[in-house]
Amino acid sequence: MKLYDTVFYFISGHGRGWVFSSSDLIKKFDSQQIDNVLSDLVKAKKIRRVSRGIYDYPKYSDFLKKELNPDIEQVSRAIC
Repeated sequence: MKLYDTVFYFISGHGRGWVFSSSDLIKKFDSQQIDNVLSDLVKAKKIRRVSRGIYDYPKYSDFLKKELNPDIEQVSRAIC
């Protein structure tokens, strides 16, 4: 399994709406490769870059037909 798939599987395993920092992944994966993988996942629109080093696996609203904004509490936890 490629690192791209492994990282996405790890992220998606936390469920939609999960906000995380790149340092959350560096604990499990090689730091130099993580930056490239996160960039590729953003380009593929699988995750969003919320801020520098902060990402989310966005929730989608069927009612609104769009991705929801990240939860501000989750963002603050990811920053700290």
